[in-house]
Amino acid sequence: MFSCRDALVVSIGNCLTSIFAGFVIFGIIGYMAYELDVDISEVADKGPGLAFIVYPQVVTRLPISPLWSILFFSMLITLGLGTQFAVVQTVHTTILDQFPKQLRKGRRSMYCLVCICAFLYICGLSFCTRGGMYMLQLVDNYSASYSVLIIGFAECIALSWFYGVDKFMANIELMIGFYPGIWWKIAWKYVTPATLLFIMVFTWIDFDPSSYRGYNFPPWADVLGWMMSFTSVMAIPVVAIYQIVRADKSDGLWKAIKKLSQPTSEWGPALKIHREQEANSLYQMQTRHNTGIEENGGVDQQLSSRTPLTAQQNDQEHEAV
Repeated sequence: MFSCRDALVVSIGNCLTSIFAGFVIFGIIGYMAYELDVDISEVADKGPGLAFIVYPQVVTRLPISPLWSILFFSMLITLGLGTQFAVVQTVHTTILDQFPKQLRKGRRSMYCLVCICAFLYICGLSFCTRGGMYMLQLVDNYSASYSVLIIGFAECIALSWFYGVDKFMANIELMIGFYPGIWWKIAWKYVTPATLLFIMVFTWIDFDPSSYRGYNFPPWADVLGWMMSFTSVMAIPVVAIYQIVRADKSDGLWKAIKKLSQPTSEWGPALKIHREQEANSLYQMQTRHNTGIEENGGVDQQLSSRTPLTAQQNDQEHEAV
């Protein structure tokens, strides 16, 4: 129960923080418009310009401006560091999981982390050049907008409709000790994919070519931005096509695709005792939802491929842990 509570607290706190930040931003923009005696449209900015141009101008007009400047830029630094920890750790863990035998030995993990940081540092040097703000604006417009929406939508579809939302909820029950409520099933299967699709469509409809302070980026810059945005997304269709080409298509292409869309018999926890618990959980789920077995992607096949553990095997597994 504590895991769900923590997740809800973090999610709600994040939304409330965003709302509070919105009030602060519009308050600052209104203050600037009042001080400069201009229309608010002439002050409003977006993206990096808001953080690095509008805000610094505001703090210089506040009482004890050096103090507010220190606090503001300290906030930016800690915010950036927090984001970088998560991003770098995600890349680092992914590489280690992909090559565990080669990189999880001795200090190779640390050397891999140093190489990742050095590579990202070199890539970031372009933002410190004379045209760095334009490069930063281009990356800000494309790097984390369309790709995140598309990947999130693909994950929801793959998880809820291919893997099976009931099987996923049974996996969660195994981890937290109770079966999630029906609301989560509705959200993962219908609400979240529909919301992401709605946002994607209207984001594309509302698309404007990149510009910064009256300068319109050339068409090749937007093409570069789209290529950068879809670099991560292209892994989904490329890997899918690669797997289909390699698959056995003796029974037909459609059956090969259906088989590739199902989890293999090796899918599941690493330890045998946990795999036995998962099999029991899936069996209980099958009993509760026996009318939807086929839809959930081959529960019978996954159950039949796992033989129950004996008491001696369970004891040996506990000792190994």
